[in-house]
Amino acid sequence: MHALAFVLGSLLLFSGVEYRNNTLFFPGFQATNMITAELEAKTGVRLRFIIDKNIPMSVNYIEKTAGRVLDNDIVILLDTGKRKLYRFQGKNTEGLLENAFFSFVLENELLGPAPGLTGKKVESAAAILAKHISAKKGVPLLCLRNIYVKPVDSLFYRITEMWLFKPFVRAFYGNMLLFLSIFPVITWFIFVKLPETFSGEEAAATGKTAWKLFLFVIFCVIITRVSTDFNALAGTIAAALVMYMPFVAIAAAVFKEEIRSITIKFFGWED
Repeated sequence: MHALAFVLGSLLLFSGVEYRNNTLFFPGFQATNMITAELEAKTGVRLRFIIDKNIPMSVNYIEKTAGRVLDNDIVILLDTGKRKLYRFQGKNTEGLLENAFFSFVLENELLGPAPGLTGKKVESAAAILAKHISAKKGVPLLCLRNIYVKPVDSLFYRITEMWLFKPFVRAFYGNMLLFLSIFPVITWFIFVKLPETFSGEEAAATGKTAWKLFLFVIFCVIITRVSTDFNALAGTIAAALVMYMPFVAIAAAVFKEEIRSITIKFFGWED
């Protein structure tokens, strides 16, 4: 038993993710360790994640956790107590990750609305950063062939992070059911009811058209973001939908009049 603990401790110490003594246990870092190990072997860059609670940011803490010689290191410290991030790049790694890109990935994947537990979030951040670094070095990583790397640099993902759409995406991830139930009602009040109150029925009709267009755009943005974040589960979700499709068809047939009535009353699609 002591030998097993020693072996596990040794593997953990030299892996890409390190737990501190006062940190809760987070499972699911096997893929992260595989990514960081291949990245270091092929590029010489050591990507490390240190997870702790209430991190005291000091030279003493950095030396104890990350070490003294960090020329080839990229260190990310995740404070699970304060929900804060700290990052460090050694002198040989400073040009590999631009500050804006580095911050964007960490804040979205580790502290933002990315799906999954801590292990999955760290894995996603590690995969994105490792792919970016390996591309800069011109060395492909074999381990990334079987790991979904979120395309955060893609046009569609960037659109979901624009200042115009970002609040709605974050609100959706904050509470999906609450968002879907309240958002259409609030926006209907803003686009339709208020113009009708102050400017009459003609303004309300124009507002209703604008409201439908606005809902369509926002829902397209959210669907794009969700499909990107949950791409690794797309196959499972598709299989589940196929399995439950008969139940959906039966429900639609049984309650078709109720569904039609509610749709007409809520969206005004009768005419």
